[in-house]
Amino acid sequence: MANGDHESAALSWKSGLSLHRGSLLGGTYSGPILGSFDSWLQQSRMDCIELAAWSQLSVGLYHETIDFLTLHLMQYPLNEVLYLQLMIAFFLSRHRAQSLGVFHRACRTLSDQLGVNPGGDLRAMQDIVLADDVGRAKRVITTSVASRVSSLIPSGEPQYQPAS
Repeated sequence: MANGDHESAALSWKSGLSLHRGSLLGGTYSGPILGSFDSWLQQSRMDCIELAAWSQLSVGLYHETIDFLTLHLMQYPLNEVLYLQLMIAFFLSRHRAQSLGVFHRACRTLSDQLGVNPGGDLRAMQDIVLADDVGRAKRVITTSVASRVSSLIPSGEPQYQPAS
């Protein structure tokens, strides 16, 4: 992903996800060390899901991203990044109504389960969809990918520069 080969990156992230077998020891462990490791493992899985989706969006695989995210949002209904990515995928595949439907579903879910409203990124994406601004939606992908890639590269390594 850092070299700009997002298609290969998407395949690699999805390959990594296929190796995931669920909770550590089936969740039948006790103790802080195994509990911490299991939390890290679950967060790593979430990172793979998000990075695979960003990679797919970067190369224009919008319909594939819709299928991928719909499956994973059933497992992680409180993940705002997945809602954002799904909104982008619907919008860029020219399904504005479905994109706005995802926003409203996120609002309902977050409000019902946590008592909070969606964050600024989701609200900004709603504005992008309402304005029918494809260019801004694509910039969201570019900046999000650059931000995520930068967080993955060890300090001292050359930083990712998205193609303009």
